[in-house]
Amino acid sequence: MHGRNRKTSLEIAPLVCAITSSLGRPLHTLQSVVELLQVFRDAIKCHQSLYYDARILHRNISPGNIVMVDHHHKGQPKGILIDLDSAINLDEPYEADFEITVTRSFMAIGVLRNEPHTCRHDLESFLYVLLWTVITNRAEAPPEGSRLWQWSNGDWEELAGRKSLDMAGENIGDILGEFGSQFD
Repeated sequence: MHGRNRKTSLEIAPLVCAITSSLGRPLHTLQSVVELLQVFRDAIKCHQSLYYDARILHRNISPGNIVMVDHHHKGQPKGILIDLDSAINLDEPYEADFEITVTRSFMAIGVLRNEPHTCRHDLESFLYVLLWTVITNRAEAPPEGSRLWQWSNGDWEELAGRKSLDMAGENIGDILGEFGSQFD
């Protein structure tokens, strides 16, 4: 037992485990069109606050990063943004790198074309998440034959080209034509 007080060069940190409760429901569990609109309104407000008040750009808008909050307190948001792993502090310099961490289907066309990520790109991603949410109608993936399938496969330039064509002029009508009857 005389070695008990001896110091070693290897110190082991204690293991810490944090357990949290779920903050809310995933986006695919929407229950109504009104809830969809409220969740997106509040998630965009959250993005606005991050951008203007905290000077943070999220850079990873996707269905998994928008959470529906189930509290019923007046004035509380129904949708919030989570996962700031890809976010940047706009007051600190950073080197623009083209490290892709966002799901391809939701990436802004400019980001696919290697433009520096801006607030406008995040707002464009909100549009793609909204389209995805409405077209998939609570499913994990778009229906067979959906144009959304083409937004995930190919190299960056191919994806940008396909998405640009789908979102241009009268072609957007083809995307809107994929909406279910509850969104007429």
